[in-house]
Formats: sequence, structure tokens, C-alpha cells
Amino acid sequence: MEQWYFGGVSRRQSEDLLKGTTVGTFLVRDATNHPGDYSLSVSSDTRVRHYFIKRLQNGFQIADQDFEDLPSLIEFYKIHYLDTTTLTVPAQRPAE
Repeated sequence: MEQWYFGGVSRRQSEDLLKGTTVGTFLVRDATNHPGDYSLSVSSDTRVRHYFIKRLQNGFQIADQDFEDLPSLIEFYKIHYLDTTTLTVPAQRPAE
């Protein structure tokens, strides 16, 4: 499993994990209200931003961009801005 995939983490939990991290720190989680879809949570200047990732028949869509798979989406946004920042590093998992 990818280091950035946090599964069933809630929106609130993702905000707690990303609060105080470097701008661009991110994680992907299951979308709470849309089974089979995902959310990308990203630390920005002033808050944590959440982006809906829709599962398509042959890939994924975020905003108006389509991708073959989630790793391609992540790699694209490490180079290109997603609103206010690029993706930098995956969030750290809490110690168990």
C-alpha cells in the first residue's frame, strides 16, 4: 500500500494529522460520503484543504483532470500546483 494512503481516516482526523505540518504535506483517504471515491487532504498556508477524487470507470478525476491511477495523480500534483501548493511529502502516521 502507498505511504500516502490512510484508508478510513476521517476528515477531522486528517486535519489533526496535517495540522502544523509543512505546506504541501498530504494524505489520501477514503471519501466518507462517497464509497469507492477518495479525498486528498493537503496542508496549506492557513488550513487543511480537502479535494474530492472521483473514481471513473477507467481511472480517477480531481477537478477537471483525469488520471489512470492514484499514483499518477499524486505524481502530477508534486509538479503542478493544486490551488495554492504542490504536494510535497506524505503525512506521518501516528505512532502506535
